[in-house]
Amino acid sequence: HQSVIGLEAKANVVGPEVNLYDYYKDGYADCKAVIVDECQFLTPTQVDELADITIDYDVAVLCFGLRTDFLTHSFPGSQRLMELAESITEIKMVCDCGAKATVNARFDDNGNILFEGDQVCLGGNDKYRAICRKCWTKAKREYLAKKGKTYNFATTFESFRFQGQSPQFQVET
Repeated sequence: HQSVIGLEAKANVVGPEVNLYDYYKDGYADCKAVIVDECQFLTPTQVDELADITIDYDVAVLCFGLRTDFLTHSFPGSQRLMELAESITEIKMVCDCGAKATVNARFDDNGNILFEGDQVCLGGNDKYRAICRKCWTKAKREYLAKKGKTYNFATTFESFRFQGQSPQFQVET
């Protein structure tokens, strides 16, 4: 597996159907640490399984990934990690304007920020870039104005909050 920054190491890819507790117990119980990249793709149940590994096997579990998607909505796995994590370290990013980047914006092939689409769209630096909320909000307002709509974060957030639905982070459980 190769990371976004080019580091390579042997890694196992697991899907949402894999019970991570059993996977660890049956094949990796001699490992003293578990490292999960792209942890936003974990299911909430898999996060609970990783938490159980830390308790039952006294093993460090380090998770790396995104807190929110390109529309600033939580990934279900990331949300569960935030609920269970004993330690969270945010990896600081800087927007092109110089402000702290807190949004993982998705871009089209022409460099335009996207505000519609599936929550998951695989891609690296060619599709995503960290930007600040001010730049993201400005672009969203411009996008909606072209469609004859307006954007207000408070009312938009309230509509998504009830659906159970922001930056990169490191979680240690």
